[in-house]
Amino acid sequence: QFNRITTNGLPSENLVFYQDQSTTIASHQLVKDFTVGPNPMVDKAVASFSLAEAQPVAMRLLSLQGQEIQRMGTRQLGAGEHEWELAVENLPTGLYLLGLKVGTHEELMRIRVQ
Repeated sequence: QFNRITTNGLPSENLVFYQDQSTTIASHQLVKDFTVGPNPMVDKAVASFSLAEAQPVAMRLLSLQGQEIQRMGTRQLGAGEHEWELAVENLPTGLYLLGLKVGTHEELMRIRVQ
């Protein structure tokens, strides 16, 4: 189970994030099945998700306060399932938010780096 939290004040429109670290997320029609594993992670992890249609997709890492720490890139991806490798070996131990932005919609997953 996960707790859906919508919030104002973070730098994105339609912002939704989830407190659970391992639950599959399927909350928006453009993006489904957003997962990250392993979580917690040591050096690297893989974000998996599915797109309903071709879209530009951006991935970024934020602090728990919503401040952007690292841009992990933008890609034009087609419809279907995708994996995005995340390198976190240079990050300090702690909790972060991983942002997956598709169009104007962004979903955040809480991740732990060890």
